[in-house]
Amino acid sequence: MNVLLGSSSPRRRELLEQLGVEFDIARPDIDETPHPGESPVDYVRRLAIEKLHVLSAAPDTLVITADSTVDLGGEILGKPDDEDDARAMLRRLSARTH
Repeated sequence: MNVLLGSSSPRRRELLEQLGVEFDIARPDIDETPHPGESPVDYVRRLAIEKLHVLSAAPDTLVITADSTVDLGGEILGKPDDEDDARAMLRRLSARTH
């Protein structure tokens, strides 16, 4: 069976490599903007499913997609825009469960 990783995450690639799995990588291009009122759980579920839908694979291919996000009190924290934004996010996360 062929395996297709539908993610650009270096960590997910590393995990599959550690398991000795041979795989190809596809980087699905989807809009990762949260929908208004969307919970963090619904957001990551939707992104993983959308990634699966945009990937075309042969029937004998296992497609692995996933997504993760930071949930800070129900607020979705996306990728920082720049170093200043990253520092601000880290200050908000400091000493808090997320």
